[in-house]
Amino acid sequence: RVAPVEIVDGDRCGRFSSTVLSGVVVTQSAPWRQRRLSLSGMRPINNVVDVSNYVMLELNQPNHAYDLSTLGGGGFRIRRARQDETMTTLDGAERTFVPRDLLICDAHDTPIGVAGIMGGLDSEINESTNTVALEVAWFEAEGIGQSVPHLGLRSEASARFERGVDPYGIDTSIARFADLLRETCPALVVHAGSVDARGTCLPDPQRTTRVRTARVNALLALSLTDSDIATLLGPIGFGAIPTGGGVLEVSLPSWRPDSTGEI
Repeated sequence: RVAPVEIVDGDRCGRFSSTVLSGVVVTQSAPWRQRRLSLSGMRPINNVVDVSNYVMLELNQPNHAYDLSTLGGGGFRIRRARQDETMTTLDGAERTFVPRDLLICDAHDTPIGVAGIMGGLDSEINESTNTVALEVAWFEAEGIGQSVPHLGLRSEASARFERGVDPYGIDTSIARFADLLRETCPALVVHAGSVDARGTCLPDPQRTTRVRTARVNALLALSLTDSDIATLLGPIGFGAIPTGGGVLEVSLPSWRPDSTGEI
């Protein structure tokens, strides 16, 4: 079973994956997970929503689980909003959109979520849910940052997308979601054929920058060598290769979107 994805505005949505999971039993999370979420400032709701929030906190990857039985057409469309289009979000408020806002719609083109910010009220998981379509996506940060003040809607998800998340950590997040949900749903089935749709704004996974040893030493008042810098950068995820003349070619991890250059 698959939940097809159509990215209409690929300049705003770089990646959108959907994975179908059946055998879901909606119940309460274990007390330890409820406590951890509460201590992190999040209200425990049920095992599915709690796992979704836990993965977001643990891996910095917002995600959303939709009840597949209520997902119109059984799939997703990601597009810009139409002028004055409306939808009621999970907080119970009706929102009015403008074309700069990005919406997640079902396959019938009905809005079911504000991309990167909050899901729609009609998509909420309930006690009768037994099959979910898990969305894990990557949205362009600037657009999210413009929609948040316009809509007056800030969320844990938008706070992360505004600052940047790892566009290449989606597979890990899906696997973690399934592992955690299986603790309360032992009959959980992760269906083959997950959809991984790509837009046009996905960052290059092979980002590199040039780092000058003399410049590092001048800024930090140190006397590091090329090999010293490579040794220090390696354990925190930056591959550094000395190229001669006091210069290193440093690869920037996809999970560090804040790293864009030498400084």
